[in-house]
Amino acid sequence: MSTAQLGLLFPYEGALYNWTYRTLGTFWGFFASFCAWLPGILALVSGFGTAITYLQGLHQGWLTAPWQQGAVLTILILLGTALTVQPLRVLQRVLNFTVCLLLLALLLITAAAFAWLLTGRASATPFGHLSDWRPGPDNFVLFGFLVQSYLGTEVPLAMAGEIPPGNADTSSAPIYVGAACSSSPATFSPPSPCS
Repeated sequence: MSTAQLGLLFPYEGALYNWTYRTLGTFWGFFASFCAWLPGILALVSGFGTAITYLQGLHQGWLTAPWQQGAVLTILILLGTALTVQPLRVLQRVLNFTVCLLLLALLLITAAAFAWLLTGRASATPFGHLSDWRPGPDNFVLFGFLVQSYLGTEVPLAMAGEIPPGNADTSSAPIYVGAACSSSPATFSPPSPCS
C-alpha cells in the first residue's frame, strides 16, 4: 500500500531513491539507495554459496578445500557478470527459461509435500505451538529458506511504484505484487526432508 501511495505521489523514475530524496533530502536518498543495493550484492554471493553447498551435497568429496570453493564462487560470479552484458533479448530468454524451471521445481516440491502429508506423515517441523515458531537449530534451514525467498520482493514492489499514474489498468500493480509475494507458497510449504 505504501509503495502504491508513493508511486502516485512521486510518479518519477528512481523509485526508492527518488521517493527518499524528495521527502528527506540528498543524504537519506543516497543512504536508502545504498541500503537497497547492498542486500542485492549479498544475495548474489549467498546464492552462489548455496550452489556450492548443493554441489557438496551431491558428493562429499567435491569442493572440500577452501580454494576450490573460492574458485567455483569466482567462476559463478564471472558467469553471472557475462550474462548481464548480453543483449536484452538473450537475457530475457534465459530468464524465461529459468522461470519455467523454477515453476517446475515449485510444482514438484508442492506435489512432494502433499504426497508426504497425504500418506499420513507428520510435518518435519511442528507448527502447533507458538514456541515452535522460534528460530533454533531444528528449523534454521526453514527460516533461512524463507528469508532468502523474500530477499527479492523489494525490487518488484519498487519497480511497480514507477508505473505512470495515467495507466488505470496498472495503478494497483504494487498491491498485486505485494499480495503475490506475501502469499508465496514458500511461506506455507513444509520444510525439506534435509532439515
